[in-house]
Amino acid sequence: MNNNKIELLAPAGSFDTLKTAVNAGADAIYIGGSMFSARASATNFDNAQITEAIDYSHCRNVKIYVAINTLIKDEELKECIDYISFLNDIGADAIIVQDIGLVHLIRKIFPKLTLHFSTQSTISSIEDINALKNFDIQRVVLPREITIGEISQISKNCNLEIEAFIHGALCVSYSGKCLFSALNGGRSGNRGACAQVCRKKYLLEVDGKIINDKLSEYVLSPKDLNTSNSIDKIIQSGVTSLKIEGRMKRKEYIHVCVKSYRQLLDEYIKYGKISKQNIADANHNLNRVFNRSFTNGYILNSQGSNIINNSYQKPIGQVIGQVIEYNKKIKS
Repeated sequence: MNNNKIELLAPAGSFDTLKTAVNAGADAIYIGGSMFSARASATNFDNAQITEAIDYSHCRNVKIYVAINTLIKDEELKECIDYISFLNDIGADAIIVQDIGLVHLIRKIFPKLTLHFSTQSTISSIEDINALKNFDIQRVVLPREITIGEISQISKNCNLEIEAFIHGALCVSYSGKCLFSALNGGRSGNRGACAQVCRKKYLLEVDGKIINDKLSEYVLSPKDLNTSNSIDKIIQSGVTSLKIEGRMKRKEYIHVCVKSYRQLLDEYIKYGKISKQNIADANHNLNRVFNRSFTNGYILNSQGSNIINNSYQKPIGQVIGQVIEYNKKIKS
């Protein structure tokens, strides 16, 4: 693949965040509307805002992808198709979908509409992708659980665009297949209402004995993905789009993430490699915004304790010193 065509894809949960992502250097933005989005608790965009977002972005040569990546109920089909018709008319660059039944219907009504198959669909093999040929899918968003070796094999054996996550939150299960939230509290991640039960505290009991303590109660909470150290390897795997997760994140987070990866990607495009200094600068900046500590993720073959942060699941914050003594006053 021509490296000049590698896309940096940013999230936006509000219009302010979208403008931040555009100005930080994103090539494309993915957003959700007020309906059928897997991030229902984000601010999201009403129809007037989507129209404004597309106009704002297209004037700056940035694409807009709109997520309709929940499973659709039968009684919602008419409203959903009306919504897709609206998006088609105002020039959305692609629709991100999960529901294969909806894909089948879209292709009958909107044969030329660009479709991206969502990570919620858990398409993770060349056999899966080949099964989509009859639906004229333009892009597959691969799961965060897939490895770089698997991405390479897929990209070599299919002619679809490949999108892969490079930064942001990880799920403890395969996206789209986790029923924990629905079973635990009646809120389905496949309907955009994940309660993030994997981020809560749990006790581990074996043979009637609790085997974890208060320092290791977040047994299901993954660290956040950060691939800045090896972004060149991901580019070389044949991906089309480098995706940052975070439609519920603040604009400061989006600015830092997009700008950091923009600088890394631009250097790679220009020189075919990335300097250690640029990687160090990116990591310094990325550590200053929201993270639950970082992992290289499954994509770079991390596993087990390198994925889960069992001691703390809130933002880690920036290290400013080490407490060496405490006696009413702190000395650092």
